[in-house]
Amino acid sequence: MTNFHVFYLPVAHARPQARIIRERLLPHSGEVSVEPDQRVEPPHIVARAAMPAAPLVVNLAQRLGVPPKDVKGFLLKAIGDEFNKDEVLASKKGRLGRVSEYRAPGVGRLLAEHEGQLVLEIVPALMELPANINGVVTNVMPRYGVVIELAGGLAQGIWGNGKENYGVLKLLGDKPDQALTQDIIDVSYLGALVVVGGAIQADGLKQATALQVHGVIAGSMPASLRDQAMAAALPIMITEGFGSWSMAAPTYELLKGFNGREAALRAVYRTRGGAQRPELVSPLPQQDAASAEAPPHAVLLQKGALVRVGAGAYLGQAGRVVSEKPQTQTLAGGIRARAVEIALGSSADTAADLEAERVWIPIHNLEAIG
Repeated sequence: MTNFHVFYLPVAHARPQARIIRERLLPHSGEVSVEPDQRVEPPHIVARAAMPAAPLVVNLAQRLGVPPKDVKGFLLKAIGDEFNKDEVLASKKGRLGRVSEYRAPGVGRLLAEHEGQLVLEIVPALMELPANINGVVTNVMPRYGVVIELAGGLAQGIWGNGKENYGVLKLLGDKPDQALTQDIIDVSYLGALVVVGGAIQADGLKQATALQVHGVIAGSMPASLRDQAMAAALPIMITEGFGSWSMAAPTYELLKGFNGREAALRAVYRTRGGAQRPELVSPLPQQDAASAEAPPHAVLLQKGALVRVGAGAYLGQAGRVVSEKPQTQTLAGGIRARAVEIALGSSADTAADLEAERVWIPIHNLEAIG
């Protein structure tokens, strides 16, 4: 018989130790350069692949400022000829001795010319896939990648800009609402993964990029900075969402405990085709690795569960479930939804913090922390 009072929550992991298994896969078939049971470190190249590119079409008539029918007369290469990067493919002398040139964007071959348009075949670029984490190769998928296992601390976020890197974790400030601003970053953070509990500010992101910080972990970020963050070379992970929100206390305290440790930041964000969260992993010392266990993908919603609010007025706040079971509640705006009562800020395992603010939160706005 179905129990309609049983609910499971997705988990945003914030664990001081866990057994972590991660795939490192090429986007196209290539070659794997490591063996099973081999220990790898973040910069270790585990696989390589040539990245095919579509033929490049160049409007040479427009670039040289000549009629399309005259383009062939300015070509320095015949159809089918190969060329090197920056080699001159076409040249035209203008008035007063001024020369207009078109140089090859890469190594390749001239495929065709048609009505002033050049078609170039560029040699595929070689992509090298680093391990990006410390661990042991447990499985090799020929031509595509590897599976790496390690024991480490794990902190997951809610959004990332798709980049990855590694370095020593450094905490900026000592409060969970500390914003990332220009004045708190200096050259001593070169090559580090920096953590702030508050929001990323535009000047702070610019300064972090200029000082070659290896990554940023923050509680939140204004939505107006999204394009700038996507274009940044460094990985960026936020744990709560867009806006101005402080990092949830369990996540902040965990990262505070990682201060000064080596870590790897993988700021991936994918909601379809194998959903993934951005995450930070910090390897454990060998003596602590034996007790690490694989974290769950979902946990039972029950009294005493540690949860974080993922939407609404209490976004980013954490607390314990204090109601015995979900109930149908009428919420702000007249919406009726299945909800549970949360003691915000309560960290006691028994959820007995009587001074904590208690609110009813829809189940679909919650995720477990653990």
